[in-house]
Formats: sequence, structure tokens, C-alpha cells
Amino acid sequence: MLGIADVRVVHCQVTAQAAFDRVRRRQDENATRRAHADAYLGDRQTHALGHRGFRPVRLAVPEIEVDTSDGYRPGLDEIAAL
Repeated sequence: MLGIADVRVVHCQVTAQAAFDRVRRRQDENATRRAHADAYLGDRQTHALGHRGFRPVRLAVPEIEVDTSDGYRPGLDEIAAL
């Protein structure tokens, strides 16, 4: 894809607790979430271990880190301008 597309990497970041809470809320609100791989997450401690062990994608392309704790920081305009 690098030869035919303008690739950008957006690394969305949030605490393990917030990510776990979002997964649980989505599972409770939407029955089709059962098809997603996040069903294995189990308890908060297991989820936190996996969250801390995540290694982001690294490519020789522009990238940006975005805090998604409450909205987007930086905002969507800055992300899109990348």
C-alpha cells in the first residue's frame, strides 16, 4: 500500500481502565459485539496486562499520537492535516 497510498498512522491512546470500561459498555449495549475479539478480555487485571503490552505500528510514514480519553487531543482538524 505504501507505493499507491498516502499512509498515515494514528495512535489512539487511553488508559487501560478507560479501554476496559468502553469494551464492557459496548458489549452490554450491542449484542453483535460478541463477534469481536474483545470478548476474551476477562477481568480488569487481565485486560490491563494486555493493554500495557501493546506495541504500536511503526512505519516510515507520518504518525500522530491522539489522546482519546475525552474526545480527541489533538483535535480532528489537526489529525486530518497530518
